[in-house]
Amino acid sequence: MCKFVSGCSSLISIDLSQFNTKLVTNMSYMFDGCSSLKKINVSKFDMKSVIDIKNMSSGCSSFASIDLWQFDTESIINMSYMLDGCSSLESLDISYIKTSNVINMDSMFKNCCKLLTLNLSSFDTSLVENMNSIFKNCDNLAIDISSFNLKKLRMHLQSL
Repeated sequence: MCKFVSGCSSLISIDLSQFNTKLVTNMSYMFDGCSSLKKINVSKFDMKSVIDIKNMSSGCSSFASIDLWQFDTESIINMSYMLDGCSSLESLDISYIKTSNVINMDSMFKNCCKLLTLNLSSFDTSLVENMNSIFKNCDNLAIDISSFNLKKLRMHLQSL
């Protein structure tokens, strides 16, 4: 697990562009609780092996926007609480995010209360079993989830 800067509440910006993340499989909690963090340079992150990014940026309440378009998220299975508490987040381009292997999206966008729109048309939710509170406290968010495949989620709920 990669908890490199987790809990660094005074950290304002960080450049991680020189990090070699080729062998990293778990980036959960990496920036968790970095409430003053406004900017991160993760443009060179190789995420091909990463399977878990839960709580990766949760509690980063100073983020106004995050650029995730370069992330290769093909292998990720857990995105729970990924952006929970990013309460200043106003825009987010997730059109390039691959979610075909994701099983857990629990509270993924929870408490992103300034987020106004989110294009989820590219989200593949066919394997997702948990979407509890995915948009909780996102009162201003306008979303269209008509493209969501909830078959696996329904089957999981029926088995409980």
